[in-house]
Amino acid sequence: YMNHHLYTVDSALNYTFANGMGVSLGYGYKGYDGQSVISELSCGASYQINAAFKVFAEAQWDLNGHAAEFYGETMARELNLGENKYVLGAEFNF
Repeated sequence: YMNHHLYTVDSALNYTFANGMGVSLGYGYKGYDGQSVISELSCGASYQINAAFKVFAEAQWDLNGHAAEFYGETMARELNLGENKYVLGAEFNF
C-alpha cells in the first residue's frame, strides 16, 4: 500500500574482439518518487594479453543523481554515491 516505489534499471553491453581487445558500456538508474536518486554511465576497455592475464580500465560518471537527498549526506559520502569514479587494474587467473 505504498504510494511511492524505488525503481532500478541496470544495463550493460560488453564485446570482446578476436584480438583480445574488449569494450564495455553500462547505464544504471535508481529513481524514487519521480526523482533520480542514482544515475550513472560507465565505459571500459580491456586487453587479454594471454589466457591467464588481462588488463583493464573503467570510468563511471555521475549523471546528476540526487543520492544525498535519499540516503543522507553521510551515507552518500561513505558509499561514494554521486561521484565520478575511475579504475585501472590487472587480472591474473590461475
